Amino acid sequence: MRGWADFRDGRAAGTPILEDGMQYVPVGSTVSPADSKDIEGRQLTDVEVCSAFHIPPELVGARQGTFSNISAFRSMLFGPTLGPQFTQFEEAFNSEVVPALDGSPGIYAELDREAAMRSAGVEALCRARAEDALAIAQSTAPVDTGDYRGGLAIEKVPHRYRDTYEVVGHDRKTLLVESRTGNLARALKAVRKT
Repeated sequence: MRGWADFRDGRAAGTPILEDGMQYVPVGSTVSPADSKDIEGRQLTDVEVCSAFHIPPELVGARQGTFSNISAFRSMLFGPTLGPQFTQFEEAFNSEVVPALDGSPGIYAELDREAAMRSAGVEALCRARAEDALAIAQSTAPVDTGDYRGGLAIEKVPHRYRDTYEVVGHDRKTLLVESRTGNLARALKAVRKT
């Protein structure tokens, strides 16, 4: 196998020995340049795959989003996007499993979508991301008097389906420092990449 790889990569001279009627056909002779462009154009991007499954690309990291629009997309995910599948699951569960567990009339199961959005795990994940952004912003903050760096904080923002967290600056120079340095913006971008 190593000898074939050396030949293929151009590190070996000569012709490889092929047995049992095998023939060497270079790949370039089987795929025309026009065909190769067509193949390249047909490759699906992450965004196209998300679109096919009606999932916002921001939720899987295929496109960048802000904390607020990701929150809205997550609400959409549990509503119109996956809502019909949840409903089908509930109907199947109620028609097959619930009667086997308890045959009493009026007993049914229901998925609590709001609880899923407000779960401690989701909230902890959001808080942790905000803390990461705050730590980066504080460590890269320009220091004049220390008021700007000391004024950076995390604030909880309640929403219908879940709470989000924002990194904010309380010092009066925050907008000036941000407009000149982009410190908070860089911190948020750094957190998105992780």
